[in-house]
Amino acid sequence: MAEIAWRWAFGACALAMAAVAALQLLRATPVTPGDAAAFRGRDSTLMALAVLHVWQHLRLPLLRLLLVVIPALTLLWIVLASMGRAAVLPLLVEVRSVFRKRSIFAINALRAFWMLAAGVSCLLAIALASLAAARFTPDPYQPNLPLYFLLVLVLLPVVLIAWSTLNWLLSLAPIFCVRQGATALDAITEARRAVGGYRPAFSAVSLAYGALRLLLLLLYVGTTTLVGSLAAQVLGMGAAWAAVILLSLIYFVVADFIYLARLAAYVAILRPRVEDKTPEQVPSAIPVTTA
Repeated sequence: MAEIAWRWAFGACALAMAAVAALQLLRATPVTPGDAAAFRGRDSTLMALAVLHVWQHLRLPLLRLLLVVIPALTLLWIVLASMGRAAVLPLLVEVRSVFRKRSIFAINALRAFWMLAAGVSCLLAIALASLAAARFTPDPYQPNLPLYFLLVLVLLPVVLIAWSTLNWLLSLAPIFCVRQGATALDAITEARRAVGGYRPAFSAVSLAYGALRLLLLLLYVGTTTLVGSLAAQVLGMGAAWAAVILLSLIYFVVADFIYLARLAAYVAILRPRVEDKTPEQVPSAIPVTTA
């Protein structure tokens, strides 16, 4: 329930901010009668010109909104994710210690900034591929599409792999903040060492839960499509939307549970085992008394 609380609170706030931003953009978008006629027509050239006209008036308001919405959502995620981890991890980690909540906040801030950097890198990769396709082409009016797709298929996976690797490492670091009271840098260092020491176990858990999430996603898409189409044909669009929303909420609950189960599996991997300790560290099962 704690995991669902902070995740759904962030989702509700994000949807509300996106709705308000969309309404402001609609008010700031000047659609002339000529643009409306072009959208209703079937001439692709006129439609493209209408889109270009709207975009010329929309890009500055959109940029101003993004400069406000993205930092606000980032800060909101950092705060709620830190509160959620500070509430959930002590319930999973058996070792009770006084941990620094500021360390968890710093780690989540680093995760958020790394995600923003990955998004910017993806945009730069696409822009670089576009410039290269426009530069290295025999026809100046036809971009080099094979070169564009080649660069995109090479650069984007590199950025996504780098992002996912560090993001996964940072998701493990709060465990050491709670278990050992480590600082943010020490927790990241300990997480890197733990991954190196228990790599087969971490790989098996990640693969198993990744396959389970994929199976759940495929089941959700298939069930939602089938139930939504049947509800639309029998009961109408209102019932179809209600069914889709209900199935989506059920999917989110199960997905949050699976994520938390994977986190519990990571905690179990990192938990000190009795058989790994020296005989001096293992407490005796039978107390010894002296005469």
